[in-house]
Amino acid sequence: TFGKILAGARKGDTYTLGRLACYTKGETVTGWGITSLADTGGDDLKNIFRNFDCKDPLGVLSRLDPDLAYPVYGDDSTIENDAPTAGKFYFKAQKDNSFVLWGNYKGRVAGATYLLNERTLYGFQGVYASPAQTTRGQSRIDATVYAAQPDMLPGSEVFLGTGGSVYFLRRQDISIGTETLTIELRDPVTGRVQQSRSLIAGRDYKINYIQGLITLNAPMSSSVDGGLITPFAGTAGGAV
Repeated sequence: TFGKILAGARKGDTYTLGRLACYTKGETVTGWGITSLADTGGDDLKNIFRNFDCKDPLGVLSRLDPDLAYPVYGDDSTIENDAPTAGKFYFKAQKDNSFVLWGNYKGRVAGATYLLNERTLYGFQGVYASPAQTTRGQSRIDATVYAAQPDMLPGSEVFLGTGGSVYFLRRQDISIGTETLTIELRDPVTGRVQQSRSLIAGRDYKINYIQGLITLNAPMSSSVDGGLITPFAGTAGGAV
């Protein structure tokens, strides 16, 4: 842990700057593994604890894809982030397969017939898995609860096929791996969806999550051939 306070005088004025930061990792006598991090950042003393649990806008720099924006460190250094958080605070307490967490996490709801939710979020997550297991090695009781800030709510956008391959989303800094893109053929009079085809990341398109930019691997035509959707023909509707 460390802390630093600077004080000085300039033209008769007094100013104070400070920063408090700490990192802790270990295990308690009861078997709980604890990982925590806090960093207020350098600021005036009266402001360093403001918005302590909120998402930090500058955190976008830590989410840059090194394959898209190569970070030059001057040597062959690597960075390992043991406490991923988009804010100033991270905490995780885990015992066996149960844990509570504040920071970045993968909010996942799977195995349901009518609901699929898998997003990278910033906020609180709690997971309980009972020690008692079934014959298949699964916990007899398990539960997941999580909550995130409102800026992580889902949204959707629809684009008309214009013969191009680049589309700009209204929003930027999209949660990684949360997009679902489809091409739809709609009736020009009623707007009813006649055909639909899902796109696969990497094979059919690339997405820049920071800029909110979608690039198709081939142009998408505004017309169809024989009433059928070809790989990139028809009207596109993308949900992100």
